[in-house]
Amino acid sequence: MMFYFTKILFLPIVFTLIDCCSSTSSKNIYSIGIKGIFTCNGVPKDNVEIQLYDKSIIGKDKEIANGVSDPKGRFGIRANKKIILGNFEPYYVVIHNCENSNQLCKRKFSEKINKKYIENDFKAYNIYDAGVIELSTKRPKEEKYCNK
Repeated sequence: MMFYFTKILFLPIVFTLIDCCSSTSSKNIYSIGIKGIFTCNGVPKDNVEIQLYDKSIIGKDKEIANGVSDPKGRFGIRANKKIILGNFEPYYVVIHNCENSNQLCKRKFSEKINKKYIENDFKAYNIYDAGVIELSTKRPKEEKYCNK
């Protein structure tokens, strides 16, 4: 009798743990997407790097997607991430050489993405439209990025 009672209590706990931690469950999967156009002094800019990151509470932030702009300056990327602990805090990084006198290094800046564009699904449908991003503008937290 005791064995039967233990089995009744144990099985629901096991199934709950499997459901919570399953990689097929979309409960902990979040997705994000971004699109827009890069320009340099009003002219479409190709080969501008864009990267999507998730801010990490411990350690280094994780890159979850990357891409480059096409000859018309257009870009669009999507990503998803399984979150076990913490929150999904996406942001994007742009690396470019517009208005850059130092050809060994590039210019780099990052921007947060509004939480309303985060979806609890495998694929992002509500894509953040960044619009036209003028790269010649100096941004407050802009950095120099030198490939090593």
